[in-house]
Amino acid sequence: ISQNERIEFSSFEFLLEVDFREAKFCGTPGGALFQKTVFHRGASFENACFGKQARFDDSIFKSGASFSKTKFAGDAKFSRAVFQTVSFSGSELGANACFDDILVVEDCSFAETIFGENAQFDRAFFERAHFQFSRFGVGASFESAVFSALAQFDNTEFEARANFSGVAFCSSAVFVGATFGDLASFQGKSHQTLLDIAAKRAKSLI
Repeated sequence: ISQNERIEFSSFEFLLEVDFREAKFCGTPGGALFQKTVFHRGASFENACFGKQARFDDSIFKSGASFSKTKFAGDAKFSRAVFQTVSFSGSELGANACFDDILVVEDCSFAETIFGENAQFDRAFFERAHFQFSRFGVGASFESAVFSALAQFDNTEFEARANFSGVAFCSSAVFVGATFGDLASFQGKSHQTLLDIAAKRAKSLI
């Protein structure tokens, strides 16, 4: 797929495995639209290239999903997406990547991933999350996120205003070799409501 202004799969259900490896979604007006899409089997977007406005908000990935070594020009939106497992290892995301309110039931990997400014993971729920050797631009936010079993941020680089306010590290959290710019925050908050919401949303994978 290449040189198209608008590719839309919104509210579509993929019943079998989906392979978009090395696909190019180059259009800027409208971009690639996968909102509220359901992937019942494995989904691969490895080495794909997205222009502006890659939209996967409210999508459900019931099996493994891979966005490894994928490039997003900017404004990638995965808000409220639900994943069984997912990998963004080695990917590049432009400014304003939104992963707020995502739910990952098992493993996710953002290892060696490069984020632009204002990457958002607010209220995200992770079982095991791997961010080692990743780089975040100014304004990365994990406010009120929950890491249930493992949070790996070894050798991760954060520019100014990294926000971990209200984050719950329920088990192992590793920040060996991590570096932070000015005004990083780890201020505490309550999390029980978010845990209850995550339990309900996990039922969408059944």
